[in-house]
Amino acid sequence: MTIKPAGQAAIYVRISADHQGEALGVQRQEAKCRELAQSLDYEAVRVYVDNDLTAMKANNRPEYRQMLDDVKAGVITAIVAWHPDRLYRRAADLAEFVDVIENAAIPVRTVTAGTVDLTTASGRMTARILGAVALHEVEHAQERMIEASKQAALNGNWRTRIPVFGYTNGGESVVEAEAAAIREGARLLLAGGTTGEIARRWNAAGLVTREGNSFTSRKVVHILRNPRYANLSTYRGEIVGGGTWHAIIDVETHRAVTGVLNGRRTAARDRRWQGTTVYRCGKCGEPMRVTSNGKKAANFYRCSTESAHLWRKQDTLDEYIDSLVIGRLSAEDAHLILKSGNGVDVPALRGKRDGLQAKLIQLTEMFNADEIDGAQLKVGTAQLRADIASIDAQLESAAQRDPLADLICASDLQKRWEKLSADRRGKIIALLMTVTVLPSPHGKRGFDPDFIQVVWNKAS
Repeated sequence: MTIKPAGQAAIYVRISADHQGEALGVQRQEAKCRELAQSLDYEAVRVYVDNDLTAMKANNRPEYRQMLDDVKAGVITAIVAWHPDRLYRRAADLAEFVDVIENAAIPVRTVTAGTVDLTTASGRMTARILGAVALHEVEHAQERMIEASKQAALNGNWRTRIPVFGYTNGGESVVEAEAAAIREGARLLLAGGTTGEIARRWNAAGLVTREGNSFTSRKVVHILRNPRYANLSTYRGEIVGGGTWHAIIDVETHRAVTGVLNGRRTAARDRRWQGTTVYRCGKCGEPMRVTSNGKKAANFYRCSTESAHLWRKQDTLDEYIDSLVIGRLSAEDAHLILKSGNGVDVPALRGKRDGLQAKLIQLTEMFNADEIDGAQLKVGTAQLRADIASIDAQLESAAQRDPLADLICASDLQKRWEKLSADRRGKIIALLMTVTVLPSPHGKRGFDPDFIQVVWNKAS
C-alpha cells in the first residue's frame, strides 16, 4: 500500500489525569509534536486535545473520535503524537485505528517512538507490542494505586482530591460555618426534622455546595451519610478505622443519623401545613388535607375523601391547636412527657465496638498472611459483624433525640414553636394528641373549639 504524501497534519495530545486542571501536560506534548511536524514539513492544521481523560475506557475521548472522523473525511493526511500509547491502549482501539489508517493510507509519526508503520504485518506487530507494554504499565500502576489507597485508608489518611463541604482542601482544617451547619443538620434530623427543612436552612444561611449550587434534600442526605465527618476512614465503602483529620460530629451521632436515613425509602418530603394527615375527619376518620377556597382567598382543612365530609378554616384551627400544645409544654409537669433514659453506657459500648472493629481488621490481615483460611475468615467476620451491628443499634437508639427536648418549659417556647417548620409541628402534634374535627350544627358560623375533639396521648 502506498502512503499518501503528508501535508495537513493532525496533532493529537492526551493526558489521563490533570489534577491541577492546568493542562500543562498536554501543552508540553503539543510543543514537542509541533517541533516534529515542522521538521517533517507537515502543516499542523489542527490540534486534538483530550485532557484529563483515560484511554482505558471505550468512547471516552471525544477529540480522538473527531480526529478519526476527519481522517475518514480526508481532511487530515498525517497524524503526529507524543507516543503511540497516547493514541491507543486497548486492543479494540488499536484494531480500529489500524483499520482507519490503512484505509486512509496516511503516515503516523510520534516524538518518542518514531514512525508507527501500520501498512505491514511487522509494523502492526510492533504496534501491538507497544500497546501491550503500555497496557501492562497501566495495569501495574493501577495495582500499586489500589494497594496504596488501601494502606492510606488503614492509616487514616485523607484520600480524596475532591473538595469536601465542611473542610478546606485536603482536610487540613475545618470550615467552621459549614461544620456548624452539619452539626445543626444532624441535630435537626435526630429531633424529627427532614432533609428538606435542613436544605432550606442551609440555603437561607447563604451556604452553597462545593460545586457552587444550592442545597437540595438529596444533597443533604449525601452529606449527612458521609462517615468522614465522624473522623471515620473508609475503603470500598467499609469503615476500616479512624482518620487523622478533625471530626465535625461524633461517631454515635453519625450512626444515629445514618440509621434515621436508612429507615427512609427516600428523602422525607415536608408537609406544608401542620395538620395535613394529622387532623382527622369526625365522620369517616380519614386524614384531612388543605385546600384553597378561591372566592374567599382562604385555606381550609377538608376531609381527604371524595365526599369531603367536613371542613375547617386552616389558620383558626392551627392557632387553636398551637395554643393547646404551648400550654401543655409550658406546664410544670411537662418534663414527664420526655422519654425516659434507657440506661445505655455509651462510652462502654463505643469501646467494645472499637475492639471488635480491631479484631475484624486483624482477621483480614491474618487471612492475607495465610495464617487462616477462607472458611475461618468467613465464620470469624460474620460473628464480629453481627456483634458490631447489635452495638450500632444500641448506640443509634441512645443517640436519638426526643423531638420535644428543645421545647419543654423553654422561656421562649412561643418563638421556638413559631420557628419550627410545619412538618415538625405536625410530628409533635401527632406525638402529643389526636385531633378530630367534629360535625358542627348546620348554619353555624365562625370557629368553635367545642367541635374540635382533642384526645391527649397517655404519655402526655
